[in-house]
Amino acid sequence: LWELSHEALFCTLLLPPLAEPLQIVVGTVFMLSEHPPLGRFFACLTLFGVLGATVSSVALLVALDGGSWIFIFLQLLLHGGLKLMLFKAASVHVTNVEMALDQRFIM
Repeated sequence: LWELSHEALFCTLLLPPLAEPLQIVVGTVFMLSEHPPLGRFFACLTLFGVLGATVSSVALLVALDGGSWIFIFLQLLLHGGLKLMLFKAASVHVTNVEMALDQRFIM
């Protein structure tokens, strides 16, 4: 994952509480500006959010002594699945924006 975006890894590892709000801000700015590098950064932050959710879930399992492991595991699956779908949708949208920009220069 660290080969995708060093900035996203920096935000995820060094600023864990701020990575999710940063994802919301970057996603909103990308939605309004449709600047492809911002879209790629948003997609990478989304992908690194899965890593953060996994670490949080493992920490919860250790803290709660495994009493509610099924609920934590289901929460991890749901959160991870939604983040992966958001990553895929953002990647497809970035590709479409890049193709539209390329076609504008061709015509």
